[in-house]
Amino acid sequence: MLKKSHTNQYHRLAVSDVNGLTDDSVMLTFDIPEHLKTDFQFVPGQYLTLRHQIQGRSVSRCYSICSPVGEESLSIAIRKVHKGQFSNYAVDELSHRDQLEVMPPMGHFKLDEGWLEERHQPACYVGVAGGSGITPIMSMIKSLLTKTASAQFVLFYSNRSEQSMMFRETLGRLVDQFRHRFYLVPFFTETQDDSELIHHTIACALKGKFDTELSSEYLSSLTSRPPRFKNRHRLVSLWPSVDDGSLENCFRRE
Repeated sequence: MLKKSHTNQYHRLAVSDVNGLTDDSVMLTFDIPEHLKTDFQFVPGQYLTLRHQIQGRSVSRCYSICSPVGEESLSIAIRKVHKGQFSNYAVDELSHRDQLEVMPPMGHFKLDEGWLEERHQPACYVGVAGGSGITPIMSMIKSLLTKTASAQFVLFYSNRSEQSMMFRETLGRLVDQFRHRFYLVPFFTETQDDSELIHHTIACALKGKFDTELSSEYLSSLTSRPPRFKNRHRLVSLWPSVDDGSLENCFRRE
């Protein structure tokens, strides 16, 4: 791997595309100049730090990369936050060719460094996301499906409604393109509090613990939707507090 330089230094990058995802979220894409391509190499799951002058103040925020490894450009997704100065500006004001200061990729919530070298080993990855938390996992999903020969991915994705679901069309295309390799388990809630509860409960289910208000029967029905996987598949959790071994009861074929 090429060595990066000045990884804590900001670089001015032009926005090459602004793509609306929902009524309150956008995907921003940056073209990376040739002389910065080494510095902006990343591992799926990492984020970019953005800085910009907004109403006379320098404001910086971190947003996860959602594009797969190997593309010429880098994309991030931003959802409006109540009174969020940067997120509201990005969704409402940013346009094609605007320039932002961007720091090279960072972050420890990512695939293992050797994930690409292990691309021929059968593995099933399990991700849990709620709302805009899908962003880093999108990079993982697309990278694993396009850069490995046999990796499978199960995604539990919680949103308040189908209309608020970020990357809804992209996920649908991935389901169609990678049948028998990508399994999407969406579920929808009425309020943000409900979403956080179910998000937490799914994580508890994957750990084999049913310690919330939701019943174990409900969680069992959710985790039974994807197929069970054969013993040749290595099961990998992308939820930090879930041990890989605890996935066996949910997904392993008897």
